[in-house]
Amino acid sequence: MTAAEPATSHRLLRVASTPYRWYRERTSVQLILSHVIVALLTIILFEATVIVAVFGFFPNQILGSYNFSLDTFLGERARSYGVWLDPDRLEVTLRDGIADDEQARLTLALDRVVSGDVPGFESTIASPIFTSANRIAYAAIVDDRGIVLASSDPGWIAPGEPISRVSLDATRRVAARNLALRGNIDPEWEALYSLGVSGDTSAAAYPLVASDRAVVAHLVLQGTPLRQATNANRLELIKTIVLQNLRIIWLFAIPALLIAIPFGIWRARVLSRRLEQLALAADTMAAGKLNSQVAVRRRDEIGRATERFNEMSARLDEVDRQRKRFLSNISHELRTPVAIIQGTTERLLAQRAPANAPATPPIPAAADDWAGLQVIAREAVTLSHLIDDLSTLARLNEGRLQIERTPIRLSRIAAEGVASIRELAWKEQKVTVEAQVPPDLPEATGDPTRMRQVLQNLLYNALRHTPEGGLIVVEGAAQRETVELSVTDTGIGIPPEELDTLFERGYQSERQERVSGSTGLGLSIVRQLVESQGGTIRVASIVNQGTTFTVTLPQAN
Repeated sequence: MTAAEPATSHRLLRVASTPYRWYRERTSVQLILSHVIVALLTIILFEATVIVAVFGFFPNQILGSYNFSLDTFLGERARSYGVWLDPDRLEVTLRDGIADDEQARLTLALDRVVSGDVPGFESTIASPIFTSANRIAYAAIVDDRGIVLASSDPGWIAPGEPISRVSLDATRRVAARNLALRGNIDPEWEALYSLGVSGDTSAAAYPLVASDRAVVAHLVLQGTPLRQATNANRLELIKTIVLQNLRIIWLFAIPALLIAIPFGIWRARVLSRRLEQLALAADTMAAGKLNSQVAVRRRDEIGRATERFNEMSARLDEVDRQRKRFLSNISHELRTPVAIIQGTTERLLAQRAPANAPATPPIPAAADDWAGLQVIAREAVTLSHLIDDLSTLARLNEGRLQIERTPIRLSRIAAEGVASIRELAWKEQKVTVEAQVPPDLPEATGDPTRMRQVLQNLLYNALRHTPEGGLIVVEGAAQRETVELSVTDTGIGIPPEELDTLFERGYQSERQERVSGSTGLGLSIVRQLVESQGGTIRVASIVNQGTTFTVTLPQAN
């Protein structure tokens, strides 16, 4: 596999995952998709309701399924079969008396009605779901008194018996209703036939009217229970119902989607634009601009959240301003008394120290005073460094720190920094400090004053965390377009879990004791000073072996 193939695969994967990423990252896409899903779920729910109702999974009284279960097919079939049975011939037969052969002919005709074998009606009867063979269960011809003249099944009702003995209530009712009408239009159905239903079984009755308009007899049909009729064709029924409903529902679904999608896009844009403004203000605040404000357009949930955000932003900005003023004032006010203490202590030490032994008091009885002055002098120096850090931090926060961009020699800055701390490191902790920066190291672009401050902070930080007998080394190296200056110590090291928070304000390792002069500001200031010069700083550390801080600056042109 070539190097280009993984890149191509990665791009294809990214393109393919774009819809998912948009869904995860954009509120507008989520809102649009929710509108479309609601429309589609409505269609699916409608289809499911129709299918469930067709198979009678809900009680009839809940669905009001009298009209739903009623099979109007029977009424139309009764009309067609009434003509096919030839009422004129039946009128002659009844007038002359029904002979055996005529009785057999009528029974055979009714059998053909039940089986769907009526000539000329096969194609109109057939359907993917129902056929005449499973649509009509029984058929009978009754006279105007309700006596059965012929029956397709004597077990259902035998010739000579009154139709009122049929077990199904719907059959009895429609037969009685049609007999009472005597060939007149049934007002309920506006047709000559009468229809009725009991449960999921329908029945129909139709008058057999001769050409002289006399009602000869009545044709009574009883349908197959809907559940039984469709049992053998259940899958085909579901398919047909779904397809038929889809043909109809698209008339409503397409306009609904055409309305829902633009409406969803509009609402999504309105909401996402407001949320995006709030998110952008939060990002701006996280970047350091604490006075970010967002316009409040509505008093809804987003509007109330925006108001709280604006209030929080204003409070944070005011607190930050007060903090900056405090840092600036306190660093300024402390500088004078500390300078007086430091100068007075150094003068007293110089007056009492003999020329040949500056570290030993001239009079043994004055040893305690001598040691006390040394402590005061040392702590005054430390306090002076802390005040410098506070002053630098205050000016960084207020944007008043002037940064120059000039060519600088890091080898010279390294030599000066090492010389300023070497004696103190050896005297107090027996730590060796060395500079190993090549004199021909290319010049870097930066601010010499700020780089001295950066190096001083890194050296003092290394000294605080390097045990007695340790080593601190300052090294330099040139890269392709940058110059590096590193400070390496043999100290206690930094745990890996603390490296990410190392440059945050207030950081102090949990493994070390809080040593004098450690406020947790030094490394935060170092990073800001380096970045303000267009450079970067990184750290590498191994616990109980040491730490290396590396400052990278661009090479001077």
